[in-house]
Amino acid sequence: MVDDSLAKLVGTRSEYISPSLSLLAPNDRPQTLCVFCPLSRWYKRTHWECFCSEFKSLMFDGSPLIGPVYACDAREIEVVRLNAEQEKE
Repeated sequence: MVDDSLAKLVGTRSEYISPSLSLLAPNDRPQTLCVFCPLSRWYKRTHWECFCSEFKSLMFDGSPLIGPVYACDAREIEVVRLNAEQEKE
């Protein structure tokens, strides 16, 4: 699945993309909704991993045990909040 289709899985559009992952070509980014979440904290040791600042948990590490996220209420709520802040400016 390409990351554009991941972004379409949820109703709230956002231009946000992880600053670390934005340096990668779209096809090289991890295939999880967390790429587009302002609450995600990405880092790389031997492979890309994502820590969620809302759930206080590792949400993606590329392994089959922690599969990709396809929908997330925390992301939706944060994107709505950020969009409302931007409208005020």
